[in-house]
Amino acid sequence: MLCARTTRTSGIVEYCELDEERLNMQDDAGKLKFGAANICNHYFSVDFLQNVANNPMPYHIAKKKIPCFDGEKTAASPDVNGVKMEHFIFDCFDRAKNLTLWEVTREDEFGPVKNAEAPNATDTASSARKMLSDLHRRWIEKAGGKIDGDGLVEIDPLVSYGGEGLQQLKGKTIDAHENVDINEAFMKSL
Repeated sequence: MLCARTTRTSGIVEYCELDEERLNMQDDAGKLKFGAANICNHYFSVDFLQNVANNPMPYHIAKKKIPCFDGEKTAASPDVNGVKMEHFIFDCFDRAKNLTLWEVTREDEFGPVKNAEAPNATDTASSARKMLSDLHRRWIEKAGGKIDGDGLVEIDPLVSYGGEGLQQLKGKTIDAHENVDINEAFMKSL
């Protein structure tokens, strides 16, 4: 996890406003120059929010395929047929006197749920559960434990919030042929 403190932002660009060249632009190491994302987890003071609310932010234009009624049924449009005017919370960042940015590893910190379950769908409830299970498996292995089986593994946050306090698992094998909830009772049983 990286932290950057700044008194001024250089700006955040919405990905849909990047042209094809900038969308694919890479640095010397081959990493996308505009590859970071804003996962919309923010802390603001009430004074700051009151200031933002009293001073309008810019609109962004999002071109959308809007479902329409064709006389018989409502159907998705195959073409972009409308625009949506949007505000983005990050447009207020340049108004902040102080700003702290955290860069985190997606696999450890961000399992979005924004899509319905469907074959090959991403960012679903089940993909977020799998990401959490994979994270907790890594914690157990880092603590010296082993996992046997493919079931979901979840460590209760009262047992460990960030992978700490799992030394009891060193040298232990956890049977995960079915889903496993590692809670206080489980830890006491070791």
